[in-house]
Order: sequence, then C-alpha cells, then structure tokens
Amino acid sequence: MGLIGVICALEAQTGNEDATIKFLIMSGFCIAGLLLVKGTLGFINKVKYIFGSKVNCTVSIMAECSNVVKNVHTTNDIVTSVIYTPTYRFTFGNQEYAVTSLPTASCREEGNQYEIFINHEKPSAFYDPVAEDKDIKSIIPEALLHVVFSALLLLGGIIISKNSLSEYKC
Repeated sequence: MGLIGVICALEAQTGNEDATIKFLIMSGFCIAGLLLVKGTLGFINKVKYIFGSKVNCTVSIMAECSNVVKNVHTTNDIVTSVIYTPTYRFTFGNQEYAVTSLPTASCREEGNQYEIFINHEKPSAFYDPVAEDKDIKSIIPEALLHVVFSALLLLGGIIISKNSLSEYKC
C-alpha cells in the first residue's frame, strides 16, 4: 500500500489528475488480494492440520487439559459461539509434553482428562478426535466466508476499475 501511495503521489506531482482514482483502485486491489491470500492460506493450513493430524497418530493416551483459552463471540449481548483453544499435558516415554490444539468448538475444561492420539515417533504431533471431528464440518463455511468472499471482492474491484479507468481516457 505504501508503494502504491508513493507512485500515485509522484504521478499527481507530474500533473496526472487520475492519480487519486488509481490510488483508490489499487488500494482496493491490495486489500482484496491480501484478504484472499490470508483466507486461502488459513483454509489450507486448517485442512492440512485436520486431515494430516490423523496420519500416524495411533497411540491412545489420556492427556490433562492444563490451560484453555476461551473466546466468547457475542452479537447484541447474545452469545453466538464459544471457541476453545486447549493445551494438553501428557507423559510419554518418561518425557512430559505440552501441546496446544487448534481452536475448536468442542468444550474443553482445565483439569479434565481427554483421550488424544499421538504419533509414537513424534509425540508432539497429536490428534484430538472429539474436537477435530466437529472442526471438519466447519471447513465449508470458513471457505465460503474467507476465500469466496475475497475472490468476489477482488473480481468486483476489477470490474469497477475497468469502468472507472475507461471514463478517464481521452
């Protein structure tokens, strides 16, 4: 965004009246593009985590939930969703591990024991079947919200910019 502003400011100083419009259009592209990239990467990481965390995690252990970050989302003072990010502690092979899960809609409480599956070769890789099975169902709405909305925003910007710039040509 800063580079776009510098370029447009230089154009404005050289007498180009269209610099402000170009700046607004290019800024819109940058914002839509960043949203698209962020949404797509987040979606890909979540899919890789959800489906990849099951691979080789075959050793069942009971892990204590040692910490939970709880995010409560409200609209007009009405709770719309609660998201938990639990940290589990367990001992495997005479070594203690602390692993943090991705945010989940499954209720997790500090001090309770939960069954998780770990990779015996890399115990820090784990799979929480109860929490992650709910998250698989949230992939489609998340993709629609982030990726599709951002792509539509970017496409709309392209259409608007073509119309706007064609009006300013001689």
